[in-house]
Amino acid sequence: MEETLGLFASFGTWNWLIMGALLLCLEILLPGFYLFFFGASAILTGIIALNFPIPWQAQCGLFVAMSLINTIAARLFWNPHIKSDEPLLNKRGQQHIGKTYTLTTAIHNGRGKVKVGDTLWLVGGQDMPEGATVKVIGAQGSMLQVEQMTDNPE
Repeated sequence: MEETLGLFASFGTWNWLIMGALLLCLEILLPGFYLFFFGASAILTGIIALNFPIPWQAQCGLFVAMSLINTIAARLFWNPHIKSDEPLLNKRGQQHIGKTYTLTTAIHNGRGKVKVGDTLWLVGGQDMPEGATVKVIGAQGSMLQVEQMTDNPE
């Protein structure tokens, strides 16, 4: 253990550059965008420590401060809650709410099927005969909730 600490101490301020490079390499291997800011902070701390002789306690404080600043700045300028122009892109069932379809399989015991494009979707609702026109009123997972359309002459 003492040999490891001695080796670590022998590198001096180069430890920050090595740690920063390792964190950036881990960022490439691991999903997400979290280690980048810590790696960049470690490299900046190493560069400052190489140019200005400061004690290791101040180096640690500098690293923590830069990590906080980098992380807060990233949160301010990189907003992960950006609104999409396609909010239902990954909610396939909800994309069909309000649309009407024709039953390809009668709803019996609360389940039937409709054809949407080239795909058959499982539907749930009151029992209805095959060929009935239904309107999608909801979606639960991959099952569409439907109700029968009534003919209203206007």
